[in-house]
Amino acid sequence: MSTPQQLALQPDEVIAKAAQRGSLQAFEQLVRRYQLPLLRFLTRRSARGAETPEDIVQDTFIRVYQSLNQYQPSRPFKPWLFTIAWRTCQNANRRRRPVQCDATVEEWAPTETSPVDALAQREANDNLWRFARTALGEQAFAAICLFYIEAMPIKDIAGVLGLTPEATKVTLHRARKTLLVRLPKDIFAPVSTGETT
Repeated sequence: MSTPQQLALQPDEVIAKAAQRGSLQAFEQLVRRYQLPLLRFLTRRSARGAETPEDIVQDTFIRVYQSLNQYQPSRPFKPWLFTIAWRTCQNANRRRRPVQCDATVEEWAPTETSPVDALAQREANDNLWRFARTALGEQAFAAICLFYIEAMPIKDIAGVLGLTPEATKVTLHRARKTLLVRLPKDIFAPVSTGETT
């Protein structure tokens, strides 16, 4: 049996195979590894309602645990996991009317910029993602999130969204074009605090 430290160094597929054999420690490692990325993805694309992104992440991991026997370790784990998350979120969104989601989840990495500059950059990023959420369709927005936030390859995004790689490239191209054409000039302007200098 591997220790948590040894498991943490293993590729996803090795850990998932151990989880398939019944290792709860291995499954917990997968949860630790992907809880934040899934939360970030689902927070950006889910609607507000009875089920929060946290609920959907929890539902996703329950479904993953129940479906582990269907996972093929010869295939990448991350796209398989995100496919389940995508479908779980779609099912949750069908149960209520989607609305714009203003919440964001950010990982704060050490930076050499000042706190004011870091806050302004975060605000600009939040403005851009909020605009993209309203300007793009559900599938295009998910494709953009998976490509730019999760750094997922085209073929894996295609698998998550149930598209061909060519259709995924077209979806990303059209999404970028839509954003360039419709992007307001003041999108990166900080939100006014009402204070005057």
